[in-house]
Amino acid sequence: QSAAHDVIPFCQARGITVMAYRPLANGRLTMKQDAIVLQLAAKYQKTSAQIALNWLLSQNIVAIPKASSPEHLLENWGAQGWQLVREDVQRLSVYK
Repeated sequence: QSAAHDVIPFCQARGITVMAYRPLANGRLTMKQDAIVLQLAAKYQKTSAQIALNWLLSQNIVAIPKASSPEHLLENWGAQGWQLVREDVQRLSVYK
């Protein structure tokens, strides 16, 4: 169990904004072999990174992903303006 597992609920319960610095650096939610992420990417017609970033946004976590190119910036931008349904957020929450 990670420290974030305890800190994030603590902050959220007290109205403290949580910021995810380099939220994709670890790659846990964007790995191509992850079946859940791949299923959701196909369902929403989004990339794995967009699914991961939207999952963070769905929990009111501010994400600051790296953008090394204009294409990467546009991909990151595509994580907003839509929502994962509650059941899909819960499916991804096993990664916390």
